[in-house]
Amino acid sequence: MLTAPDASPPSARSYSTLAVGQTHACAIRAGQIFCWGLGARGELGTGAVVPGALTPRRVAGLDTAASVSSGEFHSCAIDRAGSVFCWGGNDQGQLGVLDFGDRLAPSRVDLSDAASQLATSFLFSCAVLRDQSLWCWGRNFEGQLAQGDVPDETGIPTPTRVGSDRDWTHVSTGQGHTCGIRAAGALYCWGRNTEGELGVGAGASIQIRRPTRVGDESDWQRVSAAENETCAIKTNGTLWCWGGNPDGQLGLGDHNRRDVPVRVGDQSAWDAVSLSTFHACAIARGELWCWGRNTEGQLGTGDGEDRLAPARAGEDADWSSVSTGRFFTCALKSNGSAWCTGANDEGQLGGGDRERRFVLTPVAAD
Repeated sequence: MLTAPDASPPSARSYSTLAVGQTHACAIRAGQIFCWGLGARGELGTGAVVPGALTPRRVAGLDTAASVSSGEFHSCAIDRAGSVFCWGGNDQGQLGVLDFGDRLAPSRVDLSDAASQLATSFLFSCAVLRDQSLWCWGRNFEGQLAQGDVPDETGIPTPTRVGSDRDWTHVSTGQGHTCGIRAAGALYCWGRNTEGELGVGAGASIQIRRPTRVGDESDWQRVSAAENETCAIKTNGTLWCWGGNPDGQLGLGDHNRRDVPVRVGDQSAWDAVSLSTFHACAIARGELWCWGRNTEGQLGTGDGEDRLAPARAGEDADWSSVSTGRFFTCALKSNGSAWCTGANDEGQLGGGDRERRFVLTPVAAD
């Protein structure tokens, strides 16, 4: 069923940051975090187990949040002082709180310095600190924590430093791999490489447990790692993707795997990209474009047809950020309103019901 968006979302919602996990989402308004969707492991941070929150619920105990990131069963945030807090599922140590017990409310992560950026897409987390060192914790079976160690089913619950370099500027966590950018604009990836998601070329090992440089360019600005795919934006605004491509999630017009970065389309004004397991979305000049699987309506194109290349989601040109989950997508407009589309079994669209959407629909007022 197609559902038309409300043209006048309540003005009370004015979010500054939005992050989508696998079946839940979180957003920040005036320093407070609000989450919705599945909360069975405490990933909504309300202090209680919530089978499915259909509208935003306030996270307990955080009033000065500056950024938030959502994972498969957990969420983390950075407050204005640079302290990191995590909550939710913790079976792989992804909360960084030295044990493997779930937390229903935010718990502080002990780090050596204040954090400037955070990534928590699946069962592990990474943070870039203000001294530009990189630290990761959680699942490490496929080398996603870059320790150069041997595979172990037990995760690492203690924040662990990646190498000794102090020039990291950005990090993104996939399912079995991680990618990061260093100060000169060089891109590095590590972890699982079964589908070429590390971008280091054909014939490379299917697992690399230390940071490995992707090509020799030094003009990378942002990167988004997913399950078996990666996309990144260069400083000139061009978008590049690589890895597995069974659903067309690389946006290259086919289903072929890529082992090195390949440019997506001919636009050179991309300023945000978010990649999930089966689809991706990006913003250029305020326009939202999505591609890949669309069975659940996650592309926001008004239908359930897959797209092999970027397709525009609606006609609006005031989108400021986008975040993709497993079968859904949420995005912020420049006025701070949050909108979601796609699967909604757990209330992850935040609209007050469990009805699937095929166009972006406003998140309900909390």
